[in-house]
Amino acid sequence: MRHDDLLVAVAAAVAQAEQFDQALIIAQMMERGYLQDTAFQAIAAAWAQSGQAAHALDLTEQIDTPGEKVAALSHIAIALIQAGQIDQGLTVLEQAFAVTPNN
Repeated sequence: MRHDDLLVAVAAAVAQAEQFDQALIIAQMMERGYLQDTAFQAIAAAWAQSGQAAHALDLTEQIDTPGEKVAALSHIAIALIQAGQIDQGLTVLEQAFAVTPNN
């Protein structure tokens, strides 16, 4: 396993433990690119599931890879809808669709 692959897995696990500051530090140690975006996506998803959608949405601004951005926004939308915030969840889902409008 490559160094950055391992860091993605560790950042995701730390985020699932709701240690978001530490997860971000781990992700920021990585080289900018797809794998860092994958880590950011995992952190955003965990943040959203913990009820902190605003932090998750802020983090999506740092994701450049379209597929990872769509995944993060989709996780956030689902978490919002599951929390009963239907309108906000649908708004985030529209943002996800706008990332890759031709797909």
